[in-house]
Amino acid sequence: MDVGWFFEQRVAFIHKLYAGASAPFVETQRKIEADEPPFDDPRFFDDGEPPFLAEFLEARDSVDVLGHACLCMLSSALHAYLHTCDVLYGTGRDLDDEIRKKLFRKGWVRGYNTIFTRVHGVRFSDGPVPVPFLEEIVLTRNAIQHQLSVTSNRPNHPEHKGGRARPFFASEDEMRTLSHLDTDPKSWLMPPTVHVNADKLNAALNAATSFVTWFDKALMAKVYPASV
Repeated sequence: MDVGWFFEQRVAFIHKLYAGASAPFVETQRKIEADEPPFDDPRFFDDGEPPFLAEFLEARDSVDVLGHACLCMLSSALHAYLHTCDVLYGTGRDLDDEIRKKLFRKGWVRGYNTIFTRVHGVRFSDGPVPVPFLEEIVLTRNAIQHQLSVTSNRPNHPEHKGGRARPFFASEDEMRTLSHLDTDPKSWLMPPTVHVNADKLNAALNAATSFVTWFDKALMAKVYPASV
């Protein structure tokens, strides 16, 4: 089975899904900003807000929520890819259930990294994508899936802990605002919301694809050395 090919097909689907599904919302925002019909009413509401503000924010949030869903799909695809490689190439045959549980306590990215390093000598850190970025895709997916607030469609990142880098999947404007409010660099006064726009989603999709392309070649060189 060409596991990498199937992963690429899933990534291609995510690209197409996002481009097609986000287009109407992006166009709505553009029309509102350009005062184009049907958003060309120049009147202001009684509360002083510009017309169609609610429609603009709804369209903006719709694009963001779509990005959340696509990032979750990417995390799932990457997980399925590594799991399938694990099953196909017997990397876990010498590991009992208790050992595997210990390896995966800090996440499946680290777990599979340890397994493939031990069994085949393929370290994720030798690849083109920083391991922390792969982990951030998963951690952000977890933040999206474990949203507990009923008042918002925008989930928050987990509370900041010492040593953790600023999140990639966050609004730059929001991070600048929070940096002025927060005097403690090891904590967040207000955890930033998860923000997945087109640029950030494409960066994640491209990074995951680059990692899988490298990993496929590196793993095959170890599993079938004579044929590479």
